[in-house]
Amino acid sequence: MSQVREPNIHLRVDPTNPGQFFACCGLLELADRLWGGAEGWFYSQHFYLCVNGTLVELIEKLRNSSTTFFEEEGEPSIRPVKLDIFNLKLNWWLREDWSRFKNSPKNKRVGLMKTKLKFWAGNQTARQLVENLQQAIAVPTKDEEEMYFGHRANISSRFGLDAGPAWTALDVGFSLNEHLQIGVKASAAVELLAAVGLQRCRPRIFDDFIDYATWGDPMMPLVLPAVVSGVIDAGIGTTFRTKIIERGSYSAFSYSHTISKERYE
Repeated sequence: MSQVREPNIHLRVDPTNPGQFFACCGLLELADRLWGGAEGWFYSQHFYLCVNGTLVELIEKLRNSSTTFFEEEGEPSIRPVKLDIFNLKLNWWLREDWSRFKNSPKNKRVGLMKTKLKFWAGNQTARQLVENLQQAIAVPTKDEEEMYFGHRANISSRFGLDAGPAWTALDVGFSLNEHLQIGVKASAAVELLAAVGLQRCRPRIFDDFIDYATWGDPMMPLVLPAVVSGVIDAGIGTTFRTKIIERGSYSAFSYSHTISKERYE
């Protein structure tokens, strides 16, 4: 934490939506990789960023970044993806010890190699998801910046991180993986940025739920893993708990509820 600077980017955030929370982590990660010295924090339903650039510049870089696929790691649907402009390798859906299972039966390998946060069905690869979301993500105007995460459209590629209204279909038994051609109304920006945020900022994962914590003081990305997981107390902030909705081979984050809250002074 450093001396508070004047933020030059702010977005309205619903922290009970895990996708929006991790998308904030993703914005901070990308901004720091682009310009260095980025700081971010939550306050009163907003996320604030002090960066040496603009949201438009950051999103344009994200949209236009080439990707690298790691052919030798995991199975096709869960192989890591690198965002080349940011020199950022995404593999949070792959267990660190994935290689233990290389000789397992083919129909069981993905299940053994993946983490609990791998939500998508096997008919799409992680690289396809990233590249399709890059095409779908919208570059905001200055007037749209604050409400950027609230914009949703029908998209057919998603990690399952945005707990928006579209995911209520899971609650009534609608199998998304069987109806991919229909598309789901979700935020491409939230989906892709949350996928970036999860690379560094992992929640605490339990058998039946997942916990993550916001923070109220300006923070750099380096300290966020301990803050988000609750390993260290960052002072002002709120801890949320969410469950994963599962239907067949497709899963998604549900909305969260508060389990502890600090008062903003």
